[in-house]
Amino acid sequence: MRSISFQRPVKFELETVQETWNQGDKVNGNLIVQNMDDKPVTIKAPQIVLAHGLYKEIKAHSNSWGIIGQQILDSELTMLPGEHKVFEWECLLETHCPISDNAGSLFLLFGDETARESGGKINLNVGLHPLLQGFLQTFETQFHFLKKYEKNKKDWLEIKLVPPPSSKDFPTLDHLMCLLRLKETNIEIEYNFKVKLIGREGENIKMKQKTRQSTQVIAESEYLQAGGFPNRACFRQKIEDALELGKPGSLF
Repeated sequence: MRSISFQRPVKFELETVQETWNQGDKVNGNLIVQNMDDKPVTIKAPQIVLAHGLYKEIKAHSNSWGIIGQQILDSELTMLPGEHKVFEWECLLETHCPISDNAGSLFLLFGDETARESGGKINLNVGLHPLLQGFLQTFETQFHFLKKYEKNKKDWLEIKLVPPPSSKDFPTLDHLMCLLRLKETNIEIEYNFKVKLIGREGENIKMKQKTRQSTQVIAESEYLQAGGFPNRACFRQKIEDALELGKPGSLF
């Protein structure tokens, strides 16, 4: 991808090697700085900033960036008329960094010392870590749950899943909110089952709604097989254990 920003009399051009990424990937490319004037110019702190932004705030020009990282490529750069300089750069996305969802995305901000306020920006299209993709695929293919959406929620990913239509195993389960992340080397999951239960109020029996919760931490030794391949059997067993909370029960 490529984006150009003019901070006159300087042109900044950002190039990335790829166009899409996953959590945990390396993002790299070049920043090309060029003096478009006929006189020498001094540029303070040419830089790349990794930040998270919400689309509505960007549209409103609020500059409410969540700064994640910054690379200052030179403390001060003096360039002759027409001169250009190429800086190579790279940054590593965390395994639990925000993904691109309907509300916002990660961005690269670039330019001089004012990059955050008035520099250029480029939107990074970031998806789930491949291991988390495999975990969710197990939900969908092995247990036939339907994914309604996925979005960022603080340091987690929130995924809404609904049981298969006309499911005999989950007749009282309305939906499952799953909080998911890969932090350090552990897959961490919080399950929130929204279920309808039979409850007693005095002499009356009524249907009540309740949230049942459970958590799991899956170590690398469990979810990875020899050769670095995901252990689908582990994912299947962990999900099967958790789903017991989504099956019918009574509350008295």
